[in-house]
Formats: sequence, structure tokens, C-alpha cells
Amino acid sequence: MTAGKRLERLRSDYQTVKDEVTGIVNESGNDHERRQLHEIVAQEHTFLNSTNPQKSEAAIEQLHRISFQILRRTPDFLVGWFQHLVGKRETFNDQLQAKNLIEAGKKHIAADDYDKLGEVNARLSNLLPQREKDSKEMRHFTGIS
Repeated sequence: MTAGKRLERLRSDYQTVKDEVTGIVNESGNDHERRQLHEIVAQEHTFLNSTNPQKSEAAIEQLHRISFQILRRTPDFLVGWFQHLVGKRETFNDQLQAKNLIEAGKKHIAADDYDKLGEVNARLSNLLPQREKDSKEMRHFTGIS
């Protein structure tokens, strides 16, 4: 991909991510996350007009982090992440610990204890082999690009 096309793609990606994150922030964000988003948007002229692709990539990464901060507090996201991890059951490095965590996660869902479910999700993610942690679908859940 030529440098010009790469920059064009990054600008397009930024606009798409910004629109998604703006919706999430408006729906469920707190004052701190609104301020973070505002700061990125206020600076967008500098990286959108830059020929340095890393500046746009950094802004996109910041937007993803804001989005993930919010999603990690959202019950639907946490339950979806848990279900995704349960589907990876055969790949966990420690099957016994994974089984116990899965049972605990089910109890936390039944009790609407989403803080504890988030902890279970993080612990289950840590039991995955590195190649699974690095997969694109897991990056959706972990917020790591």
C-alpha cells in the first residue's frame, strides 16, 4: 500500500472509530471519558493533516481505549466476552482452573454481579495461549490493538 493510500485509509478508519466511540461515550460515558474524547477531537486537525501515519494510529488507539473503558462496565459486553471465552474452553492452559472460573462466571451472571464477572473474564483471558490472546477477535474484547 502506498503511503498516500495508507494515510487515506487511516483517516477513514479514524472517522469510523470516532463515530462509534462518540455514540458509546454519549450513551454510557462519564465526564472523564467525555473530556478524553473531546481532547482527541480537538487535536484531530493535527494528525489528519499530518503525513505521519503513527499520529493517526495513536489517535485511533486512544479512541479504542476509551471505548473499552466504557464497555468493560457494560453487562451485555461482559456477558458476551464471557460466552466467547467459554467457547475457547479447550484451549485454556489450565483446564481445572478454567472450569472453576467458568462455574464462578455463571454464578456471577445469575447474581448480576458484573464486577466479579469482569474479574473472571480477565482471569480466563490470562489462561489462554498467547496466539489466542493475540487474535483479532480477542483484541475486540481486551481492547488491545
